[in-house]
Amino acid sequence: TMKATGVGTATVKAVCENNNAISDTVSITVVPVEVKVTIDCADEVVLGETLELNANLDKEVADTSVTWTIADGEEYADLTGNVLTAKELGKVTVKATSNYNDNCYATKEIEVVRPKVQSVEITEGDITLEETKSQTLTAKTLPAEAEETPVVWISSDNGVVKVDANGKVVAVGTG
Repeated sequence: TMKATGVGTATVKAVCENNNAISDTVSITVVPVEVKVTIDCADEVVLGETLELNANLDKEVADTSVTWTIADGEEYADLTGNVLTAKELGKVTVKATSNYNDNCYATKEIEVVRPKVQSVEITEGDITLEETKSQTLTAKTLPAEAEETPVVWISSDNGVVKVDANGKVVAVGTG
Protein backbone atom coordinates (compact mmCIF):
# COMPACT_ATOMS: atom_id res chain seq x y z
CA THR A 1 0.00 0.00 0.00
CA MET A 2 1.24 3.48 -0.88
CA LYS A 3 0.18 6.82 0.52
CA ALA A 4 0.92 10.19 -1.07
CA THR A 5 2.48 12.52 1.48
CA GLY A 6 3.12 15.51 -0.77
CA VAL A 7 3.11 16.87 -4.29
CA GLY A 8 6.03 15.82 -6.50
CA THR A 9 7.62 12.83 -8.21
CA ALA A 10 9.21 9.78 -6.60
CA THR A 11 10.31 6.35 -7.78
CA VAL A 12 9.28 3.07 -6.20
CA LYS A 13 11.38 -0.01 -6.66
CA ALA A 14 10.33 -3.61 -6.09
CA VAL A 15 13.24 -6.00 -5.40
CA CYS A 16 13.16 -9.77 -5.19
CA GLU A 17 13.96 -10.66 -1.57
CA ASN A 18 16.29 -13.53 -2.53
CA ASN A 19 17.92 -11.82 -5.52
CA ASN A 20 18.52 -8.04 -5.57
CA ALA A 21 19.34 -8.26 -9.27
CA ILE A 22 15.70 -8.91 -10.02
CA SER A 23 13.75 -5.62 -9.67
CA ASP A 24 11.53 -3.14 -11.35
CA THR A 25 11.08 0.61 -10.85
CA VAL A 26 8.11 2.88 -11.46
CA SER A 27 7.85 6.65 -11.34
CA ILE A 28 4.94 8.07 -9.41
CA THR A 29 3.83 11.67 -9.79
CA VAL A 30 1.55 13.16 -7.15
CA VAL A 31 -0.43 16.19 -8.34
CA PRO A 32 -2.33 18.65 -6.17
CA VAL A 33 -6.07 18.19 -5.82
CA GLU A 34 -8.40 20.73 -7.39
CA VAL A 35 -9.63 23.30 -4.88
CA LYS A 36 -12.40 25.81 -5.36
CA VAL A 37 -11.35 29.33 -4.42
CA THR A 38 -14.01 31.87 -3.40
CA ILE A 39 -13.56 35.57 -2.71
CA ASP A 40 -15.48 37.11 0.18
CA CYS A 41 -15.64 40.92 0.18
CA ALA A 42 -17.89 43.85 -0.71
CA ASP A 43 -18.77 44.57 -4.35
CA GLU A 44 -17.68 48.20 -4.06
CA VAL A 45 -15.17 50.41 -2.29
CA VAL A 46 -15.35 54.17 -1.74
CA LEU A 47 -12.78 56.33 -3.52
CA GLY A 48 -9.76 56.88 -1.26
CA GLU A 49 -10.70 54.09 1.15
CA THR A 50 -9.49 50.50 1.59
CA LEU A 51 -11.19 47.14 1.34
CA GLU A 52 -9.94 43.94 2.97
CA LEU A 53 -10.12 40.95 0.63
CA ASN A 54 -10.72 37.43 1.97
CA ALA A 55 -10.45 34.11 0.13
CA ASN A 56 -11.57 30.62 1.11
CA LEU A 57 -10.71 27.16 -0.22
CA ASP A 58 -13.30 24.40 -0.24
CA LYS A 59 -10.84 21.70 0.94
CA GLU A 60 -8.29 21.39 3.72
CA VAL A 61 -4.94 21.18 1.92
CA ALA A 62 -1.31 21.61 2.94
CA ASP A 63 -1.31 25.34 2.07
CA THR A 64 -4.58 27.28 2.31
CA SER A 65 -3.06 30.68 1.51
CA VAL A 66 -3.63 32.62 -1.70
CA THR A 67 -1.72 35.19 -3.72
CA TRP A 68 -3.66 38.35 -4.57
CA THR A 69 -3.23 40.20 -7.86
CA ILE A 70 -5.14 42.75 -9.92
CA ALA A 71 -6.28 41.00 -13.08
CA ASP A 72 -7.78 44.12 -14.68
CA GLY A 73 -8.16 47.80 -13.80
CA GLU A 74 -4.80 48.55 -12.15
CA GLU A 75 -5.42 52.24 -12.81
CA TYR A 76 -8.37 52.24 -10.38
CA ALA A 77 -6.80 50.66 -7.28
CA ASP A 78 -3.59 49.57 -5.58
CA LEU A 79 -3.18 46.19 -3.94
CA THR A 80 -0.91 45.45 -0.99
CA GLY A 81 -1.28 41.88 0.24
CA ASN A 82 -5.03 41.46 0.64
CA VAL A 83 -5.85 45.17 1.04
CA LEU A 84 -7.26 47.06 -1.95
CA THR A 85 -6.94 50.87 -1.94
CA ALA A 86 -9.31 52.75 -4.27
CA LYS A 87 -7.59 55.53 -6.21
CA GLU A 88 -9.83 56.30 -9.24
CA LEU A 89 -13.49 55.78 -10.15
CA GLY A 90 -13.94 52.61 -12.20
CA LYS A 91 -13.98 48.84 -11.98
CA VAL A 92 -11.11 46.64 -10.84
CA THR A 93 -10.94 42.86 -11.05
CA VAL A 94 -9.00 41.10 -8.28
CA LYS A 95 -7.69 37.54 -8.51
CA ALA A 96 -6.98 35.09 -5.67
CA THR A 97 -4.73 32.22 -6.75
CA SER A 98 -4.26 29.17 -4.53
CA ASN A 99 -0.65 28.79 -3.35
CA TYR A 100 -1.29 25.04 -3.09
CA ASN A 101 -2.47 24.63 -6.69
CA ASP A 102 -1.84 27.65 -8.91
CA ASN A 103 -4.29 26.32 -11.50
CA CYS A 104 -7.09 27.11 -9.03
CA TYR A 105 -8.20 30.72 -8.67
CA ALA A 106 -11.18 33.05 -8.41
CA THR A 107 -11.78 36.57 -9.67
CA LYS A 108 -14.15 39.30 -8.52
CA GLU A 109 -15.05 42.67 -9.98
CA ILE A 110 -15.13 45.53 -7.47
CA GLU A 111 -16.37 49.01 -8.32
CA VAL A 112 -14.67 52.14 -6.99
CA VAL A 113 -17.50 54.57 -6.16
CA ARG A 114 -17.83 58.14 -4.97
CA PRO A 115 -18.46 58.70 -1.26
CA LYS A 116 -21.97 59.56 -0.08
CA VAL A 117 -22.83 63.18 0.71
CA GLN A 118 -22.12 63.94 4.37
CA SER A 119 -23.27 67.56 4.57
CA VAL A 120 -24.55 70.60 2.63
CA GLU A 121 -22.99 74.05 3.00
CA ILE A 122 -24.58 77.32 1.81
CA THR A 123 -21.57 79.32 0.72
CA GLU A 124 -22.94 82.84 1.37
CA GLY A 125 -23.70 82.37 5.07
CA ASP A 126 -26.33 84.60 6.76
CA ILE A 127 -27.48 87.60 4.68
CA THR A 128 -29.76 90.62 5.10
CA LEU A 129 -32.08 91.67 2.24
CA GLU A 130 -34.33 94.69 1.79
CA GLU A 131 -37.94 93.84 1.03
CA THR A 132 -38.48 92.99 -2.69
CA LYS A 133 -34.74 92.45 -3.22
CA SER A 134 -33.33 89.09 -4.26
CA GLN A 135 -30.11 87.17 -4.18
CA THR A 136 -29.15 83.76 -5.50
CA LEU A 137 -27.59 81.42 -2.97
CA THR A 138 -25.20 78.63 -3.82
CA ALA A 139 -24.76 75.38 -1.97
CA LYS A 140 -22.13 72.71 -2.15
CA THR A 141 -22.24 69.15 -0.97
CA LEU A 142 -19.38 67.72 1.08
CA PRO A 143 -17.08 65.97 0.70
CA ALA A 144 -16.26 67.60 -2.63
CA GLU A 145 -15.71 64.25 -4.39
CA ALA A 146 -19.10 62.90 -3.22
CA GLU A 147 -21.66 61.61 -5.67
CA GLU A 148 -23.61 64.33 -7.42
CA THR A 149 -26.76 65.02 -5.43
CA PRO A 150 -29.24 67.79 -6.22
CA VAL A 151 -29.99 70.34 -3.50
CA VAL A 152 -33.61 71.21 -2.68
CA TRP A 153 -34.21 74.76 -1.43
CA ILE A 154 -36.87 75.32 1.26
CA SER A 155 -37.96 78.52 3.04
CA SER A 156 -39.09 78.27 6.63
CA ASP A 157 -41.55 81.17 6.05
CA ASN A 158 -42.80 81.94 2.52
CA GLY A 159 -44.37 85.15 3.91
CA VAL A 160 -40.87 86.52 4.53
CA VAL A 161 -38.62 84.85 1.93
CA LYS A 162 -39.50 82.78 -1.09
CA VAL A 163 -36.85 80.57 -2.66
CA ASP A 164 -36.95 78.90 -6.07
CA ALA A 165 -35.41 75.61 -7.25
CA ASN A 166 -32.18 77.40 -8.22
CA GLY A 167 -31.58 79.00 -4.80
CA LYS A 168 -32.85 82.47 -5.74
CA VAL A 169 -34.34 84.07 -2.63
CA VAL A 170 -36.76 87.02 -2.78
CA ALA A 171 -37.60 89.07 0.31
CA VAL A 172 -41.41 89.36 0.22
CA GLY A 173 -41.96 90.59 3.75
CA THR A 174 -40.09 91.64 6.86
CA GLY A 175 -38.95 89.20 9.45
